[in-house]
Amino acid sequence: MDEKKSDLLGYTRTLYDRQSNKASKAGMTYWAILAGVIYTGWHFLKTVAEVPASSYSNTGFYLAFSQTHLAILSISLLIRKGAPSRDKKKLDYRVWRDDEGFLEVSVFSLAFLLPLFFTTMKARSEDSERLLFIGQMDINFWLIVFLLFCVSAFGVSRYIAFSKNRLPPVTDLTTGTSKFNSISYLIINLILLEVFLGNALNVVALVYGSSQSSLVQTAALDLSLIISGLFMLFLQGQGKEYLNGLARLERDIVIHDISEREIIERLQDDHLGRYVGDWLEQLIRGLREKGEVLSKESERVDELIAEVDAIDVAYSKERSGRIREYLHGLDEKSSSYEDTAQPLLAWLKEASRQFSLHRDSFMLSVVESSVEEIEASSKEVHERTLRATKRIKEWQKGHSSRP
Repeated sequence: MDEKKSDLLGYTRTLYDRQSNKASKAGMTYWAILAGVIYTGWHFLKTVAEVPASSYSNTGFYLAFSQTHLAILSISLLIRKGAPSRDKKKLDYRVWRDDEGFLEVSVFSLAFLLPLFFTTMKARSEDSERLLFIGQMDINFWLIVFLLFCVSAFGVSRYIAFSKNRLPPVTDLTTGTSKFNSISYLIINLILLEVFLGNALNVVALVYGSSQSSLVQTAALDLSLIISGLFMLFLQGQGKEYLNGLARLERDIVIHDISEREIIERLQDDHLGRYVGDWLEQLIRGLREKGEVLSKESERVDELIAEVDAIDVAYSKERSGRIREYLHGLDEKSSSYEDTAQPLLAWLKEASRQFSLHRDSFMLSVVESSVEEIEASSKEVHERTLRATKRIKEWQKGHSSRP
């Protein structure tokens, strides 16, 4: 193994140890969370068995669960989000290979939000004077409706975009400290704070409002903790998959002796991300190569016509077959070029709008220069293809008019 590959192997191992230590220091292990979920589930069943079966207890449980869980969820998000510290500079812009993990997150989010939606709807529909602060329930209801819409639209739009052009979402590259994002961050934090305080106050009011609500609140809290624990297990699984990817890369370096280029590409695609300037240059270079192949094929039209003219007119099928074969190959190469150029141009134009909105002058200049280069080269390639096609049609017309 050469020195460069040895350094990459050492870096891969260091990255694995670093991520493993970070995961272990971050909090509970997978088995500790699982044990907590099992214990809380047992306690939930025990508590539910002690709750008296009555219309009030059912209503109280619907209300308590929806509000308790939203309070826990909102404070968890506030803590997890922290302060906006992603001040992206030139070398901090990274593009990640999209592995469609967002689809799993969307499905999981919908599976969580739908039961909460029906629970909140049930609590709102109960006609009881004992339901305090019903205005907060209305806020919860419409908030969950909005979240369901956002998760569904987000998941579907990303799935469609990724399946069409395999390019990452533009919004992943927007700077975290732009004025637009700062205002959005403030609004989201205010909403989360209102949800936490409003629901927490409701829970406290319900507990002190009736001596019968203690068991109901305990059961609701248990159920909320079970759901939160399951979500934490889901996140733990994602972290383990990341470490497994590093372990597989180490195995392939040592055992399969993969090339230096493949090592770097797998590190960038799966763990480090690619600098957006290099990533765009790679895509444009690939497009440029396809354009060169298509241009060479277009410029070969006169050579082809000379070859066909050299074939005896008695072999008309041979002559027409050569023409059809050429046009078919030209069409295939043109389609391949357009299938690469058009999605990339559409992505770049969407990126231009996003970076204008976020007032990101650096990224805007990178994107605009890329658009200009692609449009200029595409125009030249397209004109050469049209000239070749026109030349073939003129030749066919001239030969079809002969006696």
